Amino acid sequence: MKGKTGSLTALPIIETQAGDVSAFVPTNVISITDGQIFLETNLFNAGIRPAVNPGISVSRVGGAAQTKIMKKLSGGIRTALAQYRELAAFSQFASDLDDATRKQLDHGQKVTELLKQKTVCADVRCAAVSGSVRSRTWLPGGC
Repeated sequence: MKGKTGSLTALPIIETQAGDVSAFVPTNVISITDGQIFLETNLFNAGIRPAVNPGISVSRVGGAAQTKIMKKLSGGIRTALAQYRELAAFSQFASDLDDATRKQLDHGQKVTELLKQKTVCADVRCAAVSGSVRSRTWLPGGC
């Protein structure tokens, strides 16, 4: 519309081949968006939901959208989880782990369990959508 300004919000969803984010389409989408959430099948199959890979997932908005207390509490958790998952993968092949490594693995496992989210059943999702539609919160300018 002439004389009108605004922004465009889009949520591109890209399926990678074998998790390869360096292919042409994923690389280009990553370069033009304000971040990406990278989901992994092996994390999902291990019961980790949402199955987000914190090492590859990025937000350019990130902390600017969080409250001060949440920033302080969660600072470094993404990096710590990425390090934990890497350490857990390598520790499978180690026969003797030192105390510090065992403590780091134990802490990472506890944080992972804390962040797991239960799947919302279809009835609850339907009720939420129905309530939203009936209250008109889904319409622009709604509640």
